Amino acid sequence: MLRIKTTHLTTESSPGINLTPMLDVVFLILIFFLLTSVISVKPVLDLNLPQAGSARSVPDKQELQIVIYKNGNLELEGETVSLSNLEKRLRENTTQAPGKSLRVSADEAAPFGKFIKVLDIVQKLKLDHLEIVTHPPEEKP
Repeated sequence: MLRIKTTHLTTESSPGINLTPMLDVVFLILIFFLLTSVISVKPVLDLNLPQAGSARSVPDKQELQIVIYKNGNLELEGETVSLSNLEKRLRENTTQAPGKSLRVSADEAAPFGKFIKVLDIVQKLKLDHLEIVTHPPEEKP
């Protein structure tokens, strides 16, 4: 009969740090922050902006925003304002933070007279930085 000699090798594990628990904790913390973070999204305005051939994109910066809806309602910084109250509110906002630009977004069907009155108030307050929001014309195939 053939005898096979077997030897058991006892190897001692080399000393080291087990990284598995640390990676588990890191991934759990990452998941926690992803689930609890608040993603800020600018509210979508119900506006049909007019087209302009000279429209160009402008980077977001510190600005005040006036919105003129097609029914003639005005909003300043998300709050509904009347035309008579707009000058006072603009004056307050520009004295608190000078150097802000003013961005006017008007629906294509908004009353033109309301738009002109807003521009008249801006001129009266001598605001330097005025942006009128439009979008470029659509390409026709």
